[in-house]
Amino acid sequence: LYLKAQGQVTVNAPFVLTTSTMASLTLLNPLTQRGAMVFVTDATGGAQPCYFDGTNWFTVNGRTQVA
Repeated sequence: LYLKAQGQVTVNAPFVLTTSTMASLTLLNPLTQRGAMVFVTDATGGAQPCYFDGTNWFTVNGRTQVA
């Protein structure tokens, strides 16, 4: 496993996920690789990190499909 930096990398700082809405996730699917993560601001149950399994987006905590 490795991290692929896109843009400037800051060391000794918090790791911040890109934010998205549930509606915007479907726009990311063709451009996203399996394992991608975003912070979904309007996910059911409140804002939370989500990951892409290659087909769908799921919440990290409950593994509930969001898009």
